[in-house]
Amino acid sequence: MKLTYEGLIDQNSLEHTTKSLLGEELLTYYIDKTNGWKTPFNYFITSDGKYGKNNIFIKSVEHSLAEQFFIRDTLKKLDEIIDIDFVEM
Repeated sequence: MKLTYEGLIDQNSLEHTTKSLLGEELLTYYIDKTNGWKTPFNYFITSDGKYGKNNIFIKSVEHSLAEQFFIRDTLKKLDEIIDIDFVEM
């Protein structure tokens, strides 16, 4: 079996590279700065076409300033390695 560069290229990699070269690779992220219980909206459609709602509760714990800095700094360093622009929401 002969290994060539063609075996390393697939359509997904080609699209990613093209977007990177055009500066279109963006990944958004969110750092939660709140404490307490939250109920996100979670609706679904049942098999008979009716709407339902899940009662989901999430305990949110605020990120400290040090943790926020760590997250931002890590993503900045990662961007330099893989060339994806991270955008904080």
